[in-house]
Amino acid sequence: MLSTIFAAVSFLLLVSGVVTLSRRRDDYNHIRDTISELGETNCKDSRLAAYGLFLPVAILLYASGAAISSSDQRMAVLAVCIGTGYLVAAIAPCDQGSPMSGSLRQSVHNAGGAIEYFGGALALWNIAQETGPVFFYCGWITAVGTIAISLPQFPWRGLVQRIIETSLFACLIYGCWLST
Repeated sequence: MLSTIFAAVSFLLLVSGVVTLSRRRDDYNHIRDTISELGETNCKDSRLAAYGLFLPVAILLYASGAAISSSDQRMAVLAVCIGTGYLVAAIAPCDQGSPMSGSLRQSVHNAGGAIEYFGGALALWNIAQETGPVFFYCGWITAVGTIAISLPQFPWRGLVQRIIETSLFACLIYGCWLST
């Protein structure tokens, strides 16, 4: 039960934080821009995004993973994969526009995203072996979406990323709920 609460609160915090921070930027577009760009280096809300949004989301996700680990290791792995993406986003903000290449910090940031998305897809496929096709399909949504947002000049990075994030968080919340 506690794992479900932590996962749900992390998602609600993420959504409310993204809405709030995006309203503070005139040039932000949810279809084009990634969530990380709300905290990109040299933007006015970089520290707020890192320590007021990404870090608390990561902590809640790790708490969810810890709370579920004794009853469902697979779900704990999913929570840790997602949490790692947010922890790395907090400590290694992306370069402007969150490019696929750039500074060393951007490379670290991208590695955190790979852990979250590819690790999340693998975790979902592993969970699907016992729980059913919803997790299997969400794993494919995550994997294919990750490849799409990695393509240079992909115009819908923000939209596809939000679909991936919703898929990951929904599966985590639902899976934690099933496991309690």
